[in-house]
Amino acid sequence: MAVIDYHFLEKNFYYFRIEDHPNKIYSVTLSKFNERAVLKDFIDNYGSKIKALNTQVPATYFCTAYGWFLAAIQYGISYYDTVFQVTLENIELQMYYIQEYDSYGICFRIVDPTEKTINNDDRKTFLEQLYKNNAVPLVELFATTTGVRLKDLYGQLSIGLYHGYDLMVAQAQTDELKTIVHSDFNMLTKELDPASFNSRKNPLNISYRMIESPRDEGKMLRMKPTCCLYYQTEGAPSKCYGCPRLSDRDRAVRRKEIQASLT
Repeated sequence: MAVIDYHFLEKNFYYFRIEDHPNKIYSVTLSKFNERAVLKDFIDNYGSKIKALNTQVPATYFCTAYGWFLAAIQYGISYYDTVFQVTLENIELQMYYIQEYDSYGICFRIVDPTEKTINNDDRKTFLEQLYKNNAVPLVELFATTTGVRLKDLYGQLSIGLYHGYDLMVAQAQTDELKTIVHSDFNMLTKELDPASFNSRKNPLNISYRMIESPRDEGKMLRMKPTCCLYYQTEGAPSKCYGCPRLSDRDRAVRRKEIQASLT
């Protein structure tokens, strides 16, 4: 079994960690969120740090980050045939503060990073159990606690997963590895039993709309499938460029504004 490049994982999947974040100011095991008081404390605490104007913003931000963490798990499967114990009891959420930028963030540390080899026959079962027993109950907790629609939270979760997929394809050095990445991702987004998501269809099976990059001429970007609610934070000047709530006319204006700022 090849040795996982954890430096690459933490650098490129952003929210994944094996060791404590050096600027950690808060931590909680994800299983503790089953206690509503603990979940509410996190939502209030994190919300105040990111200057959220309501409790829905920390819910969408959390799901975006958790999606990137799940993308890192997908990377381990496709690149190394390796999985971790990904129960909520073994994942610690950490909040950190970067003084240089006066900004706060969150990440997820695997408490016991013991690796286990996974073969092709076990991949689907592992993914179904990961989502049915861990990711789905967690997303549903945030939905019921904050009132954000499940569809919107899964949209945020998918952002990291699909960007992680793009990264894995771009980094693959062989056609064989690209085929494995695609096959595993197709299994996750199209082949898993929708019952694993307590749904009639897989909420991660998303057809992204592509939009022009405001920074790289000729490059197309995935438009966010749902709104992250950034515009509902204190001092936010507008919705994100890739926000689905932004009209095409307003997006064209934002593109010109961004391009003008680069010159």
